[in-house]
Amino acid sequence: MEIDRYCIQWEEEHTHLFVSPEINNARLVIVRLQTGSVFRNLYKTLNQKNPIGSVTNILNKQQAAEADMNTLLRMNTCNSHGLMRFHGFGGRSTGTVRITFNNNGFPDCLYFIDFQTTCRTADRRIVTEYANRSYEK
Repeated sequence: MEIDRYCIQWEEEHTHLFVSPEINNARLVIVRLQTGSVFRNLYKTLNQKNPIGSVTNILNKQQAAEADMNTLLRMNTCNSHGLMRFHGFGGRSTGTVRITFNNNGFPDCLYFIDFQTTCRTADRRIVTEYANRSYEK
């Protein structure tokens, strides 16, 4: 018997893994999205030909995703390249870039902090702005 539809008490379970506030906020967005579609997906799943098999498949995928997430969090510590790239997705970020120049004195390769040995050819717009002295202070 249902007494009330409002939650008056809840408890958050800790993962015992440290994550930055940005990653935790991203996790909370995913949780909210999943929570909103639970009943819709449950209805679809229970109306399939093999609902027990479908539920088992979903649980197996969820367990695999949880294990993968824990592994990713352990691999991507606070100063890891993966976490730095994640922070860069949110807009402007700080970092370092090494620039090499060709024989004419124009930017040739850009080496970013996340791939320090990979040459990324300088965009023509960057080269043009450099040639027009747009980067001078």
